[in-house]
Amino acid sequence: LHWSRGLLARVERPMARLRTPLRLLTDGREAREVILDHDDLVAGLRKFEARQLTAWSNYAAAVSHASLRRPLLVRMPLNDELAVGFDSALLYALRESRHLLALGVPTVPSLKGLQADAHELRRHVCALTLVAARYNSLRSAMLPVEAPLLLERMRIID
Repeated sequence: LHWSRGLLARVERPMARLRTPLRLLTDGREAREVILDHDDLVAGLRKFEARQLTAWSNYAAAVSHASLRRPLLVRMPLNDELAVGFDSALLYALRESRHLLALGVPTVPSLKGLQADAHELRRHVCALTLVAARYNSLRSAMLPVEAPLLLERMRIID
């Protein structure tokens, strides 16, 4: 999107300077061809931008919908450890949404509400990651003789 807007600006700037002389030369076939080529290029860039925005909107909506429905803490089936099940694709979508808002492009409605709380969301994910790591290290460092003593407390945590 940024690329297409930059290219559009590069095309529009010289064409704005040439519009006045080209109006005088509109009787010429070459001047009409230049104007038509310019207009075709601009239309193509705008279509490209619209397609990219639509594709990104569909992707962001699907990612946010799927990510917010998943459990935050999951137990790994192989080693029974806790892991944070937060999809990093949602954080990427939020970051891209923030950049699109800076460009003046409207974003997906499901991300608008999350955008305001993105920092808080990242904080909670980091805190959950720390809690899961501490829990996993506690379970892995526990000696077999300590297990009966901590069994009730571990059951409460689980």
